[in-house]
Amino acid sequence: MDHFCEGHKIQTDSALRKEFTVLRHAEENKWLQDVSNNVTKQAIKDLCIAYKNFFRKQKQPGYIKYTSKKIAHCNRIGKSLTVYDMNGHPKFRSKKNGDFRFYQDNVKIQFTETHVKLV
Repeated sequence: MDHFCEGHKIQTDSALRKEFTVLRHAEENKWLQDVSNNVTKQAIKDLCIAYKNFFRKQKQPGYIKYTSKKIAHCNRIGKSLTVYDMNGHPKFRSKKNGDFRFYQDNVKIQFTETHVKLV
């Protein structure tokens, strides 16, 4: 998001994957190689989809950046409005509500007669 706030375009998922690959092979980030490449690829893809949806909503006519309820709340607590307070901004999933998702690499599942082992 800092990239966007500085006036640059949002990076594409292929550019982000290349950047992540460089980080993954750095000496101080060897632990990233323990995570399946498919999982990180899908997470980056989901991130790019969320930002595309956010910016597409903002271009629609009649789009309200901040609701009156949000403005009143920020004024009440003495906070200035930021990009994170906008309507439609990607948010973290709720632990209480919503669907639960996880990604797994099918190669790392082992089946026996009595157990399913996730390696």
